[in-house]
Amino acid sequence: MTRRRLAINRGLEFIYRTACDSENFEAYGFDYLGCFHGIAATSKDTELRRTERAMGRLRARVWRRQNSSIPRHLEIAKAPAKTTNITPKCAQKFTTCALGPSASARAFNTRRCS
Repeated sequence: MTRRRLAINRGLEFIYRTACDSENFEAYGFDYLGCFHGIAATSKDTELRRTERAMGRLRARVWRRQNSSIPRHLEIAKAPAKTTNITPKCAQKFTTCALGPSASARAFNTRRCS
């Protein structure tokens, strides 16, 4: 394996580990899912695409469980202190659908979050 590939793997493992932290995922799930989806959808490296899609699918399942319904306090186009902007929720829903469930994600046991 090349030094470049090893560096990429280390970086992506770090991103995935931080995505597995519940506080990080609560705050930045939108960004994590976008990262996994973006790499899975655009990388020329087949193995890298497969790995990132599996990581993304596992995190997408968590996101779906945590966001199974739309909270009543969401507002469109503005986010005062006690409301949440709906735009990231919609984008995350799109990303989780794009990543989709699969057998390869279920088989990706070594990277499951504890």
